[in-house]
Amino acid sequence: MSKVLPSICRPLLVGLVCLFASSGAFAYIDPNAGGLLFQLLAPVIAAIVGVWMVARRWLVDTVRRLLRRKGPQDSQ
Repeated sequence: MSKVLPSICRPLLVGLVCLFASSGAFAYIDPNAGGLLFQLLAPVIAAIVGVWMVARRWLVDTVRRLLRRKGPQDSQ
């Protein structure tokens, strides 16, 4: 077990040293990146909402049809 612990600690120690010794990065995010994301997600969200509305309408109509069929039969 004494051989296993140093073999795990060395890569961890090297990784931590590399992480803390690195300098800051000059990163830039395009201001229109949100617009691109919206253009990609808007049709997907619209399709999901459309499917949800059609499925809900179909389910409500089906339940109403089933309840109407059972209504007159129960009274006879």
